Amino acid sequence: MAAAYLTWRMREGASLSQALTDGLDDLDGFYTFVVGTEGGFAVLRDPIACKPAVMAETEDYVAFWFGVSRPGDAAGHRKGPTVRT
Repeated sequence: MAAAYLTWRMREGASLSQALTDGLDDLDGFYTFVVGTEGGFAVLRDPIACKPAVMAETEDYVAFWFGVSRPGDAAGHRKGPTVRT
C-alpha cells in the first residue's frame, strides 16, 4: 500500500519529500516506510511510532530493523545480528 500511495502522490506532481509528508496526514495505522532513490534514502514512521525501530549508518552501509522481537531473532541469532559489509 505504501508503494502505491507514494507512486500516486508523485504521479500527481509531489516530490518524494512532499509525498512522505502528506502520508502523515493521509494514512492511518502503524507504519514505517523506507524508500531508496539514486540520491539517498528516506525513512518515515507513523506519528505514534509505538513499534521499535533501529537504524545504523556508516560510510559502508545503512541497516534497519523494525519489529517487536529482538533484531537477531528474525535471523535465527540469539546474541543479535551480525552485519557484514
